Amino acid sequence: MHKLGHCGNDERLKNIIARYLEIRKCFGHEEDDARSHIADFKRRIGQRGKQ
Repeated sequence: MHKLGHCGNDERLKNIIARYLEIRKCFGHEEDDARSHIADFKRRIGQRGKQ
């Protein structure tokens, strides 16, 4: 969503996406990173983790 421009500069929405990704990772539900959108989002918000 972020890379496709759906967030704009909405920090609240960026935080929601980041928390969603953390929860998915904790429960082992990480999906494939289509075109590296998830990795790009994590990099842009400063999170490091499994890609």
